Amino acid sequence: MMNQSTEKARDLLSVIVAEKYPLARATLAALLSHDGYRIFQAENAKSAVALVEAHPDLGVLLADLDMMGWRSVVSQTVKRTGATIIAMEGVHPYSKLYDLRERGVSACVQKPILYSELLDLIRDREPWRAPRGRTAEAEPALSPTASAR
Repeated sequence: MMNQSTEKARDLLSVIVAEKYPLARATLAALLSHDGYRIFQAENAKSAVALVEAHPDLGVLLADLDMMGWRSVVSQTVKRTGATIIAMEGVHPYSKLYDLRERGVSACVQKPILYSELLDLIRDREPWRAPRGRTAEAEPALSPTASAR
């Protein structure tokens, strides 16, 4: 028999935030967690792949394209889950070099990221499962340069 909090946690949409910048990763994870998502954080490709393998029920992967090994993370996510993959692109214009949709990426956002834009992409991909939390009054921007300070 499960208690109500266990059932509620199981029903939350799982999101992996694979982002190399610690401050951006933690901020994004905190915002999504506040909005009712079950969040897992990965600081590199190896930990992201391990999380993908551990969570076959994954709903969304947020993949930092500036992270070394992002191709393997995306590839493993496509192979092992039915997750929506949203790429986050910063310094390098990978969307100009590759057809990201061919690799399984559903959407690509440019850094610095507007949280409302990212949240809309997640909700558009999983509308029947995505929680409807607070609406962001001020849009926090997640900047890779912020973590360098």
